[in-house]
Amino acid sequence: MFKEFARATLSLKTVDPFTEKKGSITLRDLTEDADTETIVSVRDALQNVIDNSIVMTEVTNTYTIA
Repeated sequence: MFKEFARATLSLKTVDPFTEKKGSITLRDLTEDADTETIVSVRDALQNVIDNSIVMTEVTNTYTIA
């Protein structure tokens, strides 16, 4: 059996503090070995340039298995 990295995504879930409307931001093409500190720094940088509050950060790694 062979396992190969296919892709990784970073999803940020947001909420408007006034209307409570939910939203999301998705970044694709992350590296397989992105560490937690780097992901947190990206999240924090994005929080400084968007109006809504980031309430959840999720990283998904996808592999193909043959």
